[in-house]
Amino acid sequence: MKRITVIILALMMALAMVPTVALAEDETITITTSQQLADAIKDQANGQIWNLAADTNFVLDDAMVASYAGISINELGFSGSGFVFPIVVNNLTINGGPNTVVTSSYVATSGNWDKQNFMTIAGDNVTLDGLTLIPNKSQFEIGDGNPSAVNKLIEVIGTGSVIKNLVAKPNTAAGDGSFSGSIFYSNDSLNSTDILENVTLTIGRVSLGNKVNGSLKMTNVTIDFVDALPILPNFLGLDISPATATGVVFDFTNVMVKTNQHRIDLYNARDNMPAIGQVVGGETDVTAGVDPSYIIVIPAAVDFGSLVKGSGLVERDFNVVAQNVVLEPEASVKVSVTSPFAMNNQNGAGGIELAYTLSNSEESLASGDLFATFTADRTEDGTIAVNTDIIQSAGTYKGTMVFTVSYQE
Repeated sequence: MKRITVIILALMMALAMVPTVALAEDETITITTSQQLADAIKDQANGQIWNLAADTNFVLDDAMVASYAGISINELGFSGSGFVFPIVVNNLTINGGPNTVVTSSYVATSGNWDKQNFMTIAGDNVTLDGLTLIPNKSQFEIGDGNPSAVNKLIEVIGTGSVIKNLVAKPNTAAGDGSFSGSIFYSNDSLNSTDILENVTLTIGRVSLGNKVNGSLKMTNVTIDFVDALPILPNFLGLDISPATATGVVFDFTNVMVKTNQHRIDLYNARDNMPAIGQVVGGETDVTAGVDPSYIIVIPAAVDFGSLVKGSGLVERDFNVVAQNVVLEPEASVKVSVTSPFAMNNQNGAGGIELAYTLSNSEESLASGDLFATFTADRTEDGTIAVNTDIIQSAGTYKGTMVFTVSYQE
């Protein structure tokens, strides 16, 4: 009641002077489209409540991200702008419902701090409730040798964050989607508690890489990191080690970490943290990948030598060889001819043509036809023929035949 009384008095005084100013605090915004979400990010204010519609996919595209690119964050010794989903205000609450999905089609092209995160929480006392988050992709991560192409799902910089009823899923819209990113704490939360409650990370992780002081309370949290391990073999689903030496207090209830590596010892009880209630693991999967491979050998040149008009049909063998063929089941390698059948005088630069024909072991082929299909090592016999009876002019003739090699599953 005391808080309500203070708010009412403040509203009354503000309404008497400027009728609209007081509505900025504790404003509730209903969001049903991606553009409305982008507008809310751009115009965010302290104390707002955003209610995102259920059964809706919110996708922040490049233009939307650009619309609020001027929002900057200066923390941790870093300064940046152009964040994908920045939160810089305090006491903001973002609510979702069943199947409220938030993601972005924006692809980061650098590894700068502002491009490392899908969502960056720089404000204090921010609450996320009832969302499914799918991180954006990073072309920089792909080029940097990390095939996961995702970095941090949420970086928490502010204090007193509450993340609950949240599901994290990998981004499979483009390329490899084997990592849904990390909830990464970079805050100094002295005298405050960060909360993770009813959270499921599908191929994701929780990391306390830069967290100092304060406490982290995790209740009903499931971290499924099994399928992420082949992509990120040196990562842990729950990486608490940096924070254990910096005064962070842990409060874990029903926390499950699924892993297929023998790293259970890292989750044993320590002075300032309890042991995790369940660790699922102990099995070792042995896997190997064999990529399709093949060598297709096509002769670099066919020489007809000197032709004499009226000497009939002159033929030359033309063979295509497949070597070291290793394919997936039901797959094949197809070789097609894709250029016109003609040679031109003046060593290919003239305007007089000398036509030729190409055939494989079964039939004559036209431009664009399939020359051969290979599923194993073998040779496809071919023949190139010139009818000397239709020679129009003396000279040196030359043409180029282009072949296309394609792998088809």
